[in-house]
Amino acid sequence: MLNSIFLIGFSGTGKTSVGKLVAEALDWEYIDLDKKIELEQKKPITQIFEDDGEPYFRQLEAEALQSTDMRRCVVSCGGGIFENPLNRTLMRTSGFVVCLRADAATIEKRLNSHLQGNQETLSRPVFRDAVEHQSVEQLLALRQENYALAHWHIQTDCLSMDEVAFQVVKAWENLGLKVLTKEKEPISPIDNPEERAEAVQQMIADDFFSEGETEDEYPSSIRVATDSKEYQAHIGWGILGSKLGQLLKSVTDRKVIYLISDEKVYSLYGQQVTGALNQDGYQVKHFCIPVGESSKSIPMLSALYEWLANNKVERGDLLVAFGGGVVGDLVGFVAATYLRGIKLVQIPTSLIAMVDSSIGGKTGINLKQGKNLAGAFYQPEFVLLDTQLLTSLDERCLREGWAEAVKYGLISDSSLFSLFEEKTAELLSLDPDIATSVVETCIGIKADTVSQDERDVLGRRALLNYGHTIGHGLEFATGYAKFLHGEAVSVGMMGAAKIGYSLGMTPGVVVQRQEKLLTKLGLPVSAKGVDWSEVLAGMTRDKKTIKGKISWVLLNDIGVAQVYNKVPDDLVKQVVFDLCKS
Repeated sequence: MLNSIFLIGFSGTGKTSVGKLVAEALDWEYIDLDKKIELEQKKPITQIFEDDGEPYFRQLEAEALQSTDMRRCVVSCGGGIFENPLNRTLMRTSGFVVCLRADAATIEKRLNSHLQGNQETLSRPVFRDAVEHQSVEQLLALRQENYALAHWHIQTDCLSMDEVAFQVVKAWENLGLKVLTKEKEPISPIDNPEERAEAVQQMIADDFFSEGETEDEYPSSIRVATDSKEYQAHIGWGILGSKLGQLLKSVTDRKVIYLISDEKVYSLYGQQVTGALNQDGYQVKHFCIPVGESSKSIPMLSALYEWLANNKVERGDLLVAFGGGVVGDLVGFVAATYLRGIKLVQIPTSLIAMVDSSIGGKTGINLKQGKNLAGAFYQPEFVLLDTQLLTSLDERCLREGWAEAVKYGLISDSSLFSLFEEKTAELLSLDPDIATSVVETCIGIKADTVSQDERDVLGRRALLNYGHTIGHGLEFATGYAKFLHGEAVSVGMMGAAKIGYSLGMTPGVVVQRQEKLLTKLGLPVSAKGVDWSEVLAGMTRDKKTIKGKISWVLLNDIGVAQVYNKVPDDLVKQVVFDLCKS
């Protein structure tokens, strides 16, 4: 077994600095692939580009990688090395690939700083051109599909190089060895480059989507049994490519699949999902929506209807919602209403969608008066939850998803809440076993709840709205721009806890434990600076309002909640005011 860590990512994400720190921490050899090439060629990278061109440099890069002794070493690689499928497969099968990420604005700032300070630190002309012509975002977009194939991703925008290095080491300790034991055996050194390329090429078909081929990686299938439909939620780490085709065959005999995603998710995974389905004999037609809550709109709904009509979609055809909560809600509503109902499969890619919105059949779009005011209850044929997809989320999106997961512990499962308290670091670093187990537990609670109360008429399902009343008000008051949904729910849970405490229903220690955990997870517990009157106005548009009275979900203890509709208006105003005051 070869032990090595490859650092990939765009220029300006810190691969060199982090690589040295990681190698020092592990007491491994450090290799800068660019420096290795420069030593072998006896001239700098810039000169190689200028004298011989980029294709020649890429050849040198591949040869340098192939000749590296991949034992107990940390290798910092050029930003484009992972574009080559032969390099990509060799790295994935010989070591643990970590992609360092940063937003385009952060990269531009760092690269501009390099350009102004030391030209030699920005060795590739393509990167200088990117900064000068403001095209970093375009270059990033071109490389995202391949960067997504790394084993692990770290968002570096707000972290020091020491903090990034610490996360790399923790990811290696928690996941790296597991990845290497699950990957195929590394290819033995082959002197002839053509023979080596041929050997690596044989492995490319299994690259990225090969992780879920063994039964022990497909551990859970949770039954959701509602009045309208019974279906399964399948959960596991790395199961998407190997399981999607066979699951589709169990629910449809059609050979054309209509895949709807948002632009970001499709750029990361669309090519791989389409390729996997093509291998299973399916033709894939796809539609991409813009990223963000604004896509849950009547105009986007109409555009999807037109697309389906133009493709002559029939009632027996099947839609796949591949994305986060926005995609799932919107596509679910399309499936429920087009031709009065066509088949639907949910493949959530965000944590908040996995633990909440993808299960239970709630679909909908937003109106200018409020969130999810138009919608339907419509259950899918199945839900496929590949927790490995969570590795592409940035830190903020991951944290907001844990807010919804914490909610389940607060309303229904004290042991789950305790697990969050004890394993916070492992959850934030996305330990595969712990993260998958928590997602599975949350789905089990959600499945049990919606099975008893599919259409939210008995009060049981209403418990899932803990924190959502104030949360939805916050989203409305800030134009859905300041808070992610889970962040707004986090603040809303603190508001609900304080209301419960004021009424003598929620013990003070419960309020304290909740606030401590949310803070530890990096979630907001107040909404300073937000117009509290606008929050109240948004709360009146909440779907849980009956005859002008809001049905509140309040805690009696950790894991014990109830619905209560006699909260005094003055108390609500005071709590919301306190949450928003500067």
